[in-house]
Amino acid sequence: MACVQKWLNLILVLYIFINLFNTTDGLQCQDIENDVQINEEITSGRVKGLYSGFYKDIPVVLSYPADLEMRDDFKHGLQMLIDFQESGFVTELVGYCLDIKNLKMVTKYYKHGSLVNLDKILEEFTSEEAWNKRLQLAVDYLSIIEFLHEKSRVMCDSSDLTKTLSQYLITDDFRLVVNDLDALPSVLNNQMIKCGHRQLFGEFVAPEQLWPHDDRPFLDEEMIGYDEKTDIWKMPNVLLFLLGRSALATRTKVLLFELFGQCKNIEPAKRPSAKEVKQKLKDVLEGIRLKIEL
Repeated sequence: MACVQKWLNLILVLYIFINLFNTTDGLQCQDIENDVQINEEITSGRVKGLYSGFYKDIPVVLSYPADLEMRDDFKHGLQMLIDFQESGFVTELVGYCLDIKNLKMVTKYYKHGSLVNLDKILEEFTSEEAWNKRLQLAVDYLSIIEFLHEKSRVMCDSSDLTKTLSQYLITDDFRLVVNDLDALPSVLNNQMIKCGHRQLFGEFVAPEQLWPHDDRPFLDEEMIGYDEKTDIWKMPNVLLFLLGRSALATRTKVLLFELFGQCKNIEPAKRPSAKEVKQKLKDVLEGIRLKIEL
């Protein structure tokens, strides 16, 4: 009898799960308020706070604006998730509340967490399995950037490698989705953008994102705008991380050396597109006859 009850409970959870993630509207304000149980804080950033929780025994993530000043940024990120849901490239949205006084969203929980954890996660796999997963994630990463550029969007919240990796989540079936879309300005009709109003530093960001005048203090109003080619500049750094440090990784990096140099061209217009970078990676992988479903 206990075994039968266990199976009935499992069937009930599966039924809820299927309906939850296939409903058109998802959870509404009242559903989130009444039925989503908060477990513990995952992280708290400049724009939003994130908590793990449960909706009828199903793990979810609850997000809300970090403070009142961040409501517009939070709504922008939420709107991007709504707009791009059908693409398969973004975190799965379970529900949301657009009440200005009670802004919230609920997203699917992914057990592997962000791309920052990749090396540790892959320790449980064989070297061949880990290598193939790395390659799939690399292709997924380029596909995401290609998709965003087709939508005339730039990944602005990416001032260093760790911050960039944290924007992506590894799904339970080991694919990549972008999670943080709060800073995703548009370059539609060749419009130039700036990623925030503060001075950026370091070699990770593209040269055009750096203050060009060493002889005087930074002034935001004098900073020249830029476009999606800033994302291309950062691709080699992300791909080097994704490929790892195996012998096969070293061989692949050598074959990608020329492409990486093109991505790091000081002139943005001379950098390849995301589509071109992805195709070159596929050509290299096919050339060394690596078995992966691209």
